[in-house]
Amino acid sequence: MPLEIRHHTYLETILPGVDVRMEGSGGQVKKGCCGSFKKKKAMSNGPSQLKLLHNLGGYLIIKNLGHGKDEVRECKDANLKEKHHLQQLLLQWDASKWDGETDEMLEVLQPHPNLKALELWNYMGVRIPSWVSSLTNLVSFGLYGNRRLQHLPPLNQLPFLESVSLQCMESLEYIWIDEESVSNVMGASSSSSSSSKTPFFPSLSFLMIIECPKLKGWWRNEPHHLLLPSFPPSLSELQIFYCPNLTYMPPFPYLKERLELYNCSWKVLEQTMKMGAAATSTYFPLSQLQQLDLYEVKDLESLPEEGLRNLVSLRELSIQRCDGLVSLPSSIGILTSLQTLQIWGCPNLTSLPQEIRNLTSLKELQIWDCPLLGQRCKRQIGEDWPFIAHVPRVLVDGWNQQEETISSESESDSVC
Repeated sequence: MPLEIRHHTYLETILPGVDVRMEGSGGQVKKGCCGSFKKKKAMSNGPSQLKLLHNLGGYLIIKNLGHGKDEVRECKDANLKEKHHLQQLLLQWDASKWDGETDEMLEVLQPHPNLKALELWNYMGVRIPSWVSSLTNLVSFGLYGNRRLQHLPPLNQLPFLESVSLQCMESLEYIWIDEESVSNVMGASSSSSSSSKTPFFPSLSFLMIIECPKLKGWWRNEPHHLLLPSFPPSLSELQIFYCPNLTYMPPFPYLKERLELYNCSWKVLEQTMKMGAAATSTYFPLSQLQQLDLYEVKDLESLPEEGLRNLVSLRELSIQRCDGLVSLPSSIGILTSLQTLQIWGCPNLTSLPQEIRNLTSLKELQIWDCPLLGQRCKRQIGEDWPFIAHVPRVLVDGWNQQEETISSESESDSVC
Protein backbone atom coordinates (compact mmCIF):
# COMPACT_ATOMS: atom_id res chain seq x y z
CA MET A 1 0.00 0.00 0.00
CA PRO A 2 1.24 3.56 -0.59
CA LEU A 3 3.21 4.94 2.35
CA GLU A 4 0.85 7.89 2.79
CA ILE A 5 -2.24 5.71 3.14
CA ARG A 6 -0.49 3.29 5.49
CA HIS A 7 0.61 6.13 7.76
CA HIS A 8 -2.92 7.55 8.04
CA THR A 9 -4.42 4.22 9.06
CA TYR A 10 -2.65 4.49 12.42
CA LEU A 11 -3.72 8.04 13.21
CA GLU A 12 -6.38 8.64 15.82
CA THR A 13 -7.16 12.11 14.44
CA ILE A 14 -10.29 12.27 12.28
CA LEU A 15 -9.41 12.92 8.62
CA PRO A 16 -11.29 15.97 7.34
CA GLY A 17 -11.83 14.68 3.81
CA VAL A 18 -10.87 12.39 0.94
CA ASP A 19 -11.27 12.83 -2.82
CA VAL A 20 -11.21 9.67 -4.94
CA ARG A 21 -11.19 9.64 -8.74
CA MET A 22 -11.71 6.31 -10.47
CA GLU A 23 -9.37 5.56 -13.38
CA GLY A 24 -10.58 2.38 -15.06
CA SER A 25 -9.80 -0.40 -12.60
CA GLY A 26 -7.70 1.89 -10.40
CA GLY A 27 -8.00 5.30 -8.84
CA GLN A 28 -6.44 8.24 -7.09
CA VAL A 29 -7.00 9.09 -3.47
CA LYS A 30 -6.42 12.67 -2.29
CA LYS A 31 -6.85 13.39 1.39
CA GLY A 32 -7.59 16.61 3.16
CA CYS A 33 -4.97 17.92 5.57
CA CYS A 34 -4.67 16.15 8.91
CA GLY A 35 -2.66 17.56 11.80
CA SER A 36 0.63 18.83 10.38
CA PHE A 37 0.27 16.91 7.10
CA LYS A 38 -0.40 18.88 3.92
CA LYS A 39 -2.87 17.82 1.24
CA LYS A 40 -1.23 15.25 -1.03
CA LYS A 41 -2.02 12.86 -3.84
CA ALA A 42 -1.49 9.15 -3.61
CA MET A 43 -2.00 6.43 -6.19
CA SER A 44 -4.16 3.56 -4.97
CA ASN A 45 -6.26 0.71 -6.23
CA GLY A 46 -9.46 2.77 -5.93
CA PRO A 47 -12.13 2.91 -3.20
CA SER A 48 -11.08 -0.45 -1.78
CA GLN A 49 -8.16 1.23 -0.07
CA LEU A 50 -10.57 3.41 1.90
CA LYS A 51 -11.22 0.44 4.16
CA LEU A 52 -7.84 1.18 5.76
CA LEU A 53 -8.88 4.71 6.71
CA HIS A 54 -10.76 3.83 9.87
CA ASN A 55 -10.97 7.45 11.02
CA LEU A 56 -12.24 8.87 7.76
CA GLY A 57 -14.44 11.85 8.63
CA GLY A 58 -15.61 15.11 7.09
CA TYR A 59 -16.32 14.58 3.40
CA LEU A 60 -15.74 11.81 0.85
CA ILE A 61 -15.98 12.43 -2.90
CA ILE A 62 -15.80 9.52 -5.35
CA LYS A 63 -15.81 10.58 -9.01
CA ASN A 64 -15.91 8.79 -12.36
CA LEU A 65 -17.87 5.79 -11.12
CA GLY A 66 -19.39 3.23 -13.45
CA HIS A 67 -16.78 0.88 -14.90
CA GLY A 68 -18.04 -2.63 -14.30
CA LYS A 69 -18.01 -5.51 -11.86
CA ASP A 70 -14.39 -5.09 -10.77
CA GLU A 71 -15.19 -1.61 -9.57
CA VAL A 72 -18.29 -2.87 -7.75
CA ARG A 73 -16.03 -5.20 -5.77
CA GLU A 74 -13.68 -2.31 -4.98
CA CYS A 75 -16.56 -0.18 -3.76
CA LYS A 76 -17.78 -3.00 -1.57
CA ASP A 77 -14.32 -3.37 -0.05
CA ALA A 78 -14.36 0.33 0.86
CA ASN A 79 -16.78 -0.64 3.64
CA LEU A 80 -18.32 2.82 3.95
CA LYS A 81 -20.92 1.45 6.32
CA GLU A 82 -18.26 1.29 9.03
CA LYS A 83 -17.06 4.89 8.61
CA HIS A 84 -18.81 6.25 11.72
CA HIS A 85 -17.29 9.74 11.41
CA LEU A 86 -18.11 10.38 7.73
CA GLN A 87 -20.36 13.45 7.44
CA GLN A 88 -20.70 14.18 3.70
CA LEU A 89 -20.69 11.79 0.75
CA LEU A 90 -20.71 12.78 -2.93
CA LEU A 91 -20.84 10.03 -5.57
CA GLN A 92 -20.43 10.97 -9.22
CA TRP A 93 -20.86 8.59 -12.15
CA ASP A 94 -19.48 8.92 -15.65
CA ALA A 95 -22.75 8.61 -17.56
CA SER A 96 -21.00 8.21 -20.90
CA LYS A 97 -19.39 4.96 -19.72
CA TRP A 98 -22.40 3.44 -17.99
CA ASP A 99 -22.41 -0.35 -18.36
CA GLY A 100 -25.48 -1.46 -16.42
CA GLU A 101 -23.77 -2.10 -13.07
CA THR A 102 -24.89 1.16 -11.48
CA ASP A 103 -27.66 -0.22 -9.25
CA GLU A 104 -25.42 -2.82 -7.67
CA MET A 105 -22.61 -0.34 -7.15
CA LEU A 106 -24.79 2.08 -5.22
CA GLU A 107 -26.06 -0.79 -3.07
CA VAL A 108 -22.54 -1.57 -1.85
CA LEU A 109 -21.67 2.08 -1.22
CA GLN A 110 -24.07 2.29 1.71
CA PRO A 111 -22.68 4.72 4.30
CA HIS A 112 -23.05 4.68 8.06
CA PRO A 113 -26.34 6.11 9.42
CA ASN A 114 -24.38 9.01 10.94
CA LEU A 115 -24.03 10.57 7.47
CA LYS A 116 -25.46 14.10 7.25
CA ALA A 117 -25.20 14.98 3.54
CA LEU A 118 -25.58 12.80 0.43
CA GLU A 119 -25.32 13.82 -3.24
CA LEU A 120 -25.63 11.53 -6.27
CA TRP A 121 -24.50 12.91 -9.63
CA ASN A 122 -25.27 11.24 -13.00
CA TYR A 123 -26.46 8.06 -11.31
CA MET A 124 -27.91 5.87 -14.08
CA GLY A 125 -29.95 3.41 -12.05
CA VAL A 126 -33.76 3.25 -12.20
CA ARG A 127 -34.14 3.13 -8.43
CA ILE A 128 -32.35 4.22 -5.28
CA PRO A 129 -31.52 1.60 -2.64
CA SER A 130 -33.73 1.46 0.42
CA TRP A 131 -30.75 2.20 2.66
CA VAL A 132 -31.23 5.90 1.87
CA SER A 133 -34.39 5.81 4.00
CA SER A 134 -32.35 4.49 6.92
CA LEU A 135 -30.00 7.50 7.08
CA THR A 136 -31.72 8.88 10.13
CA ASN A 137 -29.21 11.71 10.65
CA LEU A 138 -29.36 12.99 7.07
CA VAL A 139 -29.70 16.78 6.80
CA SER A 140 -29.16 17.37 3.07
CA PHE A 141 -30.00 15.16 0.07
CA GLY A 142 -29.41 15.95 -3.61
CA LEU A 143 -29.91 14.14 -6.91
CA TYR A 144 -28.39 15.69 -10.04
CA GLY A 145 -28.56 14.43 -13.63
CA ASN A 146 -29.95 11.00 -12.72
CA ARG A 147 -31.68 10.53 -16.05
CA ARG A 148 -33.04 6.98 -15.66
CA LEU A 149 -34.35 7.29 -12.12
CA GLN A 150 -38.11 6.68 -12.00
CA HIS A 151 -38.98 7.28 -8.36
CA LEU A 152 -37.49 7.90 -4.93
CA PRO A 153 -37.57 5.90 -1.71
CA PRO A 154 -39.60 7.42 1.15
CA LEU A 155 -37.68 10.28 2.74
CA ASN A 156 -40.46 11.97 4.65
CA GLN A 157 -39.78 10.16 7.92
CA LEU A 158 -36.14 11.33 8.20
CA PRO A 159 -36.30 13.52 11.31
CA PHE A 160 -33.45 15.95 10.53
CA LEU A 161 -33.73 16.29 6.75
CA GLU A 162 -33.69 20.02 5.97
CA SER A 163 -32.75 20.29 2.29
CA VAL A 164 -33.83 18.28 -0.77
CA SER A 165 -32.65 19.08 -4.32
CA LEU A 166 -33.79 17.19 -7.43
CA GLN A 167 -32.32 18.34 -10.76
CA CYS A 168 -32.37 17.04 -14.35
CA MET A 169 -34.37 13.86 -13.76
CA GLU A 170 -35.66 13.04 -17.24
CA SER A 171 -37.54 9.83 -16.35
CA LEU A 172 -39.00 10.84 -13.00
CA GLU A 173 -42.82 10.74 -13.13
CA TYR A 174 -43.71 10.46 -9.45
CA ILE A 175 -41.73 11.07 -6.29
CA TRP A 176 -43.21 7.98 -4.66
CA ILE A 177 -44.94 4.93 -6.12
CA ASP A 178 -44.91 2.78 -2.98
CA GLU A 179 -48.50 2.30 -1.81
CA GLU A 180 -47.42 1.51 1.75
CA SER A 181 -45.57 4.83 2.08
CA VAL A 182 -48.69 6.67 0.94
CA SER A 183 -50.85 4.86 3.47
CA ASN A 184 -48.43 5.57 6.30
CA VAL A 185 -48.34 9.28 5.53
CA MET A 186 -52.12 9.42 5.38
CA GLY A 187 -52.41 7.58 8.68
CA ALA A 188 -54.32 4.90 6.84
CA SER A 189 -52.49 1.86 8.10
CA SER A 190 -54.29 -1.08 9.60
CA SER A 191 -54.92 0.69 12.90
CA SER A 192 -55.94 3.92 11.13
CA SER A 193 -55.09 5.83 14.32
CA SER A 194 -53.23 9.11 14.44
CA SER A 195 -50.34 7.42 16.24
CA SER A 196 -49.66 5.31 13.15
CA LYS A 197 -49.22 8.32 10.90
CA THR A 198 -45.67 8.81 9.60
CA PRO A 199 -44.22 12.33 9.98
CA PHE A 200 -44.08 14.27 6.72
CA PHE A 201 -40.65 15.91 6.40
CA PRO A 202 -40.74 17.29 9.95
CA SER A 203 -37.60 19.46 9.53
CA LEU A 204 -37.64 20.35 5.82
CA SER A 205 -36.71 23.99 5.12
CA PHE A 206 -35.62 23.93 1.45
CA LEU A 207 -37.05 22.02 -1.53
CA MET A 208 -35.84 22.47 -5.12
CA ILE A 209 -37.15 20.56 -8.15
CA ILE A 210 -35.58 21.55 -11.49
CA GLU A 211 -35.93 20.14 -15.02
CA CYS A 212 -38.06 17.09 -14.37
CA PRO A 213 -40.12 17.26 -17.59
CA LYS A 214 -42.15 14.08 -16.98
CA LEU A 215 -42.91 14.69 -13.32
CA LYS A 216 -46.68 14.60 -12.77
CA GLY A 217 -47.11 14.49 -9.01
CA TRP A 218 -45.92 13.31 -5.66
CA TRP A 219 -47.80 10.01 -5.70
CA ARG A 220 -48.74 7.74 -8.59
CA ASN A 221 -52.19 7.24 -7.12
CA GLU A 222 -53.10 10.71 -5.90
CA PRO A 223 -54.90 10.69 -2.53
CA HIS A 224 -57.98 12.83 -2.10
CA HIS A 225 -56.87 16.45 -1.80
CA LEU A 226 -58.39 16.72 1.68
CA LEU A 227 -56.14 13.88 2.86
CA LEU A 228 -52.91 15.27 1.46
CA PRO A 229 -50.29 15.97 4.12
CA SER A 230 -48.85 19.47 4.18
CA PHE A 231 -45.22 20.42 4.23
CA PRO A 232 -44.20 21.48 7.75
CA PRO A 233 -43.95 25.00 9.22
CA SER A 234 -40.16 24.70 8.90
CA LEU A 235 -40.34 25.05 5.08
CA SER A 236 -38.82 28.40 4.08
CA GLU A 237 -38.02 28.13 0.37
CA LEU A 238 -39.62 26.21 -2.50
CA GLN A 239 -38.29 26.29 -6.07
CA ILE A 240 -39.91 24.45 -8.99
CA PHE A 241 -38.36 25.10 -12.41
CA TYR A 242 -39.21 23.56 -15.79
CA CYS A 243 -41.64 20.88 -14.64
CA PRO A 244 -44.50 21.58 -17.10
CA ASN A 245 -46.46 18.39 -16.32
CA LEU A 246 -46.45 18.73 -12.54
CA THR A 247 -50.07 19.33 -11.52
CA TYR A 248 -50.31 18.31 -7.89
CA MET A 249 -48.10 18.00 -4.85
CA PRO A 250 -48.49 18.27 -1.08
CA PRO A 251 -49.69 21.75 -0.08
CA PHE A 252 -47.30 24.21 1.55
CA PRO A 253 -49.48 26.63 3.57
CA TYR A 254 -46.70 27.45 6.06
CA LEU A 255 -44.08 28.47 3.48
CA LYS A 256 -42.20 31.44 4.90
CA GLU A 257 -39.63 33.11 2.69
CA ARG A 258 -39.74 32.41 -1.04
CA LEU A 259 -41.74 30.55 -3.69
CA GLU A 260 -40.43 30.37 -7.26
CA LEU A 261 -42.43 28.76 -10.08
CA TYR A 262 -40.72 28.73 -13.47
CA ASN A 263 -42.33 27.10 -16.51
CA CYS A 264 -44.79 24.93 -14.63
CA SER A 265 -48.53 24.77 -14.07
CA TRP A 266 -50.49 27.19 -11.94
CA LYS A 267 -52.14 24.13 -10.36
CA VAL A 268 -49.01 23.60 -8.24
CA LEU A 269 -49.83 26.78 -6.31
CA GLU A 270 -53.59 26.88 -6.81
CA GLN A 271 -54.23 23.92 -4.54
CA THR A 272 -52.48 25.59 -1.61
CA MET A 273 -54.12 28.98 -2.22
CA LYS A 274 -57.57 27.40 -2.19
CA MET A 275 -57.08 25.84 1.23
CA GLY A 276 -59.22 27.15 4.04
CA ALA A 277 -57.83 28.37 7.32
CA ALA A 278 -55.02 26.01 8.29
CA ALA A 279 -54.69 24.52 11.76
CA THR A 280 -56.53 27.34 13.50
CA SER A 281 -59.10 29.94 12.53
CA THR A 282 -56.47 32.65 12.82
CA TYR A 283 -53.90 31.13 10.42
CA PHE A 284 -54.33 31.22 6.65
CA PRO A 285 -52.30 29.58 3.86
CA LEU A 286 -49.17 31.46 2.77
CA SER A 287 -49.78 34.22 5.28
CA GLN A 288 -46.03 34.21 6.10
CA LEU A 289 -44.73 34.14 2.52
CA GLN A 290 -42.43 37.07 1.73
CA GLN A 291 -41.50 36.59 -1.94
CA LEU A 292 -43.44 35.09 -4.87
CA ASP A 293 -41.90 34.69 -8.35
CA LEU A 294 -44.07 33.44 -11.24
CA TYR A 295 -42.28 32.90 -14.55
CA GLU A 296 -43.81 31.37 -17.69
CA VAL A 297 -46.83 30.00 -15.84
CA LYS A 298 -48.80 29.50 -19.04
CA ASP A 299 -52.17 28.57 -17.53
CA LEU A 300 -52.31 31.59 -15.20
CA GLU A 301 -55.12 33.95 -16.22
CA SER A 302 -55.56 35.85 -12.96
CA LEU A 303 -54.42 35.60 -9.39
CA PRO A 304 -57.30 34.30 -7.26
CA GLU A 305 -59.24 37.00 -5.45
CA GLU A 306 -59.62 35.10 -2.20
CA GLY A 307 -56.25 33.35 -2.18
CA LEU A 308 -54.37 36.58 -2.68
CA ARG A 309 -55.94 38.07 0.45
CA ASN A 310 -53.90 35.70 2.59
CA LEU A 311 -50.50 36.97 1.41
CA VAL A 312 -50.35 39.67 4.05
CA SER A 313 -46.57 39.28 4.60
CA LEU A 314 -45.63 39.41 0.91
CA ARG A 315 -42.88 41.94 0.17
CA GLU A 316 -41.93 41.04 -3.41
CA LEU A 317 -44.17 39.88 -6.25
CA SER A 318 -42.74 39.14 -9.69
CA ILE A 319 -44.83 37.98 -12.66
CA GLN A 320 -42.89 37.33 -15.86
CA ARG A 321 -43.76 35.89 -19.28
CA CYS A 322 -47.23 34.77 -18.24
CA ASP A 323 -48.92 35.20 -21.60
CA GLY A 324 -52.34 34.11 -20.35
CA LEU A 325 -52.54 36.69 -17.58
CA VAL A 326 -55.36 39.15 -18.33
CA SER A 327 -56.05 40.80 -14.96
CA LEU A 328 -54.97 41.37 -11.40
CA PRO A 329 -57.65 41.13 -8.70
CA SER A 330 -58.76 44.06 -6.59
CA SER A 331 -57.63 42.17 -3.50
CA ILE A 332 -54.05 43.08 -4.39
CA GLY A 333 -54.77 46.27 -2.46
CA ILE A 334 -54.75 44.24 0.76
CA LEU A 335 -51.06 43.40 0.37
CA THR A 336 -49.94 46.32 2.49
CA SER A 337 -46.48 44.79 3.10
CA LEU A 338 -45.67 44.69 -0.63
CA GLN A 339 -42.56 46.72 -1.47
CA THR A 340 -41.65 45.55 -5.00
CA LEU A 341 -43.96 44.61 -7.86
CA GLN A 342 -42.53 43.42 -11.19
CA ILE A 343 -44.62 42.70 -14.29
CA TRP A 344 -42.59 41.60 -17.30
CA GLY A 345 -43.70 40.27 -20.68
CA CYS A 346 -47.44 39.93 -20.00
CA PRO A 347 -48.90 41.34 -23.24
CA ASN A 348 -52.52 40.53 -22.40
CA LEU A 349 -52.50 42.38 -19.09
CA THR A 350 -54.00 45.72 -20.08
CA SER A 351 -54.64 47.56 -16.81
CA LEU A 352 -54.03 47.75 -13.08
CA PRO A 353 -56.80 47.66 -10.47
CA GLN A 354 -57.38 50.98 -8.78
CA GLU A 355 -56.92 49.29 -5.38
CA ILE A 356 -53.19 49.31 -6.05
CA ARG A 357 -53.23 52.86 -4.66
CA ASN A 358 -53.70 51.24 -1.21
CA LEU A 359 -50.21 49.74 -1.34
CA THR A 360 -48.61 52.37 0.83
CA SER A 361 -45.42 50.34 1.35
CA LEU A 362 -44.80 49.87 -2.37
CA LYS A 363 -41.41 51.37 -3.24
CA GLU A 364 -40.85 50.08 -6.75
CA LEU A 365 -43.09 49.13 -9.67
CA GLN A 366 -41.47 47.68 -12.79
CA ILE A 367 -43.35 47.13 -16.05
CA TRP A 368 -41.46 45.72 -19.01
CA ASP A 369 -42.65 44.51 -22.41
CA CYS A 370 -46.35 45.03 -21.66
CA PRO A 371 -47.36 47.42 -24.47
CA LEU A 372 -50.91 48.29 -23.41
CA LEU A 373 -50.24 48.34 -19.68
CA GLY A 374 -47.08 50.38 -20.17
CA GLN A 375 -49.03 53.12 -21.93
CA ARG A 376 -51.57 53.30 -19.12
CA CYS A 377 -48.79 53.73 -16.56
CA LYS A 378 -47.04 56.67 -18.22
CA ARG A 379 -46.52 59.67 -15.97
CA GLN A 380 -49.56 61.93 -15.60
CA ILE A 381 -51.06 61.00 -18.99
CA GLY A 382 -51.67 57.28 -18.41
CA GLU A 383 -55.11 56.18 -17.28
CA ASP A 384 -53.64 54.14 -14.44
CA TRP A 385 -51.16 56.80 -13.34
CA PRO A 386 -53.37 58.10 -10.50
CA PHE A 387 -53.26 54.62 -8.93
CA ILE A 388 -49.45 54.46 -8.89
CA ALA A 389 -48.36 58.09 -8.57
CA HIS A 390 -47.49 57.53 -4.90
CA VAL A 391 -44.87 54.86 -5.72
CA PRO A 392 -41.36 56.38 -5.40
CA ARG A 393 -39.90 54.43 -8.32
CA VAL A 394 -42.00 53.49 -11.36
CA LEU A 395 -40.11 51.95 -14.27
CA VAL A 396 -41.84 51.48 -17.63
CA ASP A 397 -39.53 49.73 -20.11
CA GLY A 398 -36.57 51.13 -18.22
CA TRP A 399 -37.77 54.72 -17.90
CA ASN A 400 -38.27 56.00 -14.38
CA GLN A 401 -41.57 57.83 -14.59
CA GLN A 402 -41.09 59.64 -11.28
CA GLU A 403 -37.80 61.17 -12.43
CA GLU A 404 -39.53 62.39 -15.56
CA THR A 405 -42.18 64.06 -13.42
CA ILE A 406 -39.64 65.75 -11.16
CA SER A 407 -37.70 66.95 -14.20
CA SER A 408 -40.82 68.48 -15.78
CA GLU A 409 -41.82 70.23 -12.54
CA SER A 410 -38.32 71.65 -12.09
CA GLU A 411 -38.34 73.09 -15.60
CA SER A 412 -41.75 74.66 -14.94
CA ASP A 413 -40.53 76.27 -11.69
CA SER A 414 -37.44 77.70 -13.36
CA VAL A 415 -39.54 79.43 -16.05
CA CYS A 416 -41.69 81.08 -13.40
